[in-house]
Amino acid sequence: MNNINVEFEPSVSKEVAAFTRKLFKEQALEKLGVEVEIKPFSFIIKENKKMIAVLEGLEFYGSLMITGLAVLKEHRSKGIGTLLMNKAIGYAKEKGFKFISLSTFDFQALDFYKKFGFVVQFTSKGFMFGTKVYHLRKDIE
Repeated sequence: MNNINVEFEPSVSKEVAAFTRKLFKEQALEKLGVEVEIKPFSFIIKENKKMIAVLEGLEFYGSLMITGLAVLKEHRSKGIGTLLMNKAIGYAKEKGFKFISLSTFDFQALDFYKKFGFVVQFTSKGFMFGTKVYHLRKDIE
């Protein structure tokens, strides 16, 4: 173990993401006896070919995990975030997922997510500037 070189990359390449997903899939097959796919997805809104909003996440063990929702400042409060959330919820229902999960900082969009029926499962504290992260879940009927 003395000659192991650890490299740092400031982003996750497609190759690294595929490697991780492959090993997760193999472990699930070995430990659970099932094949599980972890698939990234995104919903994108463009205006004049320019990206103005995106919702991204993972199809993850029978659930949808939203990892990011971003709308350009000048396009906020126009229903774009609501449109993206409704698309994600509809997609989760269509795929037969059991729930959707996501996390948000206390200075971000907690009340926005609560409007869609998300509930706080737990809170993480200790981040810089005294901020905390809410981890939310919405069960899919």
